[in-house]
Amino acid sequence: RTLARTLPPGELADVLGPAAPALSRLLPELAGAAPAPSAAAVTMASEDMSKAQLLEHVLGTFDRLSGLHPVLLVVEDLHWADRSTLDLIAFLFRSLRQSRVMIAVTYRSDELHRRHPLRPLLTSWERDRSINGISLSRFSREEVAAQLSAILGQRPAPAMTDTVFDRSGGNAYLVEELAGAAAAGGDPADLPPSLADVLLSRVDTLTGGAQRLLRTASVAGRAVPDRLLAEVAGLDEDELLRALRETIDSHLLVVDPSGHGYAFRHALTRDAVYEDMLPGERDPGEIIASVRRGLYAVNLGGGQVDITNGKFTFSASEAYLIEDGKVTRPVRGATLIGSGADVLKRVSMIGNDLELDEGVGVCGKDGQSVPVGVGQPTLRIDSMTVGGTAA
Repeated sequence: RTLARTLPPGELADVLGPAAPALSRLLPELAGAAPAPSAAAVTMASEDMSKAQLLEHVLGTFDRLSGLHPVLLVVEDLHWADRSTLDLIAFLFRSLRQSRVMIAVTYRSDELHRRHPLRPLLTSWERDRSINGISLSRFSREEVAAQLSAILGQRPAPAMTDTVFDRSGGNAYLVEELAGAAAAGGDPADLPPSLADVLLSRVDTLTGGAQRLLRTASVAGRAVPDRLLAEVAGLDEDELLRALRETIDSHLLVVDPSGHGYAFRHALTRDAVYEDMLPGERDPGEIIASVRRGLYAVNLGGGQVDITNGKFTFSASEAYLIEDGKVTRPVRGATLIGSGADVLKRVSMIGNDLELDEGVGVCGKDGQSVPVGVGQPTLRIDSMTVGGTAA
């Protein structure tokens, strides 16, 4: 299309040459600019071209165009290319060595799982001395600030730069998405829905076991110790190893620097997976694993509620300390103090273990009582006043 717009009809005819009928069939814009083909050419173009014929036509066009002036062919996002496009690019790389044509292709290495069709092509290019590869590292904080300045039209506040750099990991695409959300009035600390959809599209291609593993890991935060993940993932050893291999090969998880755990390659992927989970999908073990330090109240005893303002006090007849995602020491005499309305706002996770006690409870005041059912799922409440003595 660009050739049809920029080249005079005579030059365009010379560049297309014998490829005019075939390429005009694919790009109608070339039909009006190129000379009318002969009847024989029309007949040949009307027939199905073989793949080899099409490749030769494209090759000849680039070769003749490079005779007029040097040509730069840029192909972006090669990791999304279909098989035919990959075959065309490989053919041009092999066949245009003597022409004045430079080919530049880009791809995201994060997208290349072990069986990705682009991998064999990249391996062959690495052995070719005429082909140079350039690896682009992630942006530094200063480079992220410069990118934000260019997008927003002004120097961002240091706090915004810190937030975007931390959440994007220096990935230019993620920086652009977060900056766009901020420019539209959003909070860069939030995950834009459109970006969440892109990140989750990669997760959706995984097996059920791998998706479950990612959901479990997301509860623990950006990184999770391997032993803790094995305990709460709900997978047997073979399933766990297969799921880990799949998520690592898909560049969603990486082995953390300590060698004793796993981390999300991108913090935003963790956020997307975590926020996509329905509240009632949390396994109680996952909820406990997400708590660095807290109280695990198993059973509540007596208590009272002020019905005028919702303030309550309840004693925990059975409670334990949670340390680094694990239930450890028992806590005696723990008392939970708070306001119902305030506590409801602090519920961040709801377990999938809702059930009523088999017995019947009693709720009463001033000599009056009424039988009630008692039960609730495991809840994570981010903060509450707790009194008690460690055993």
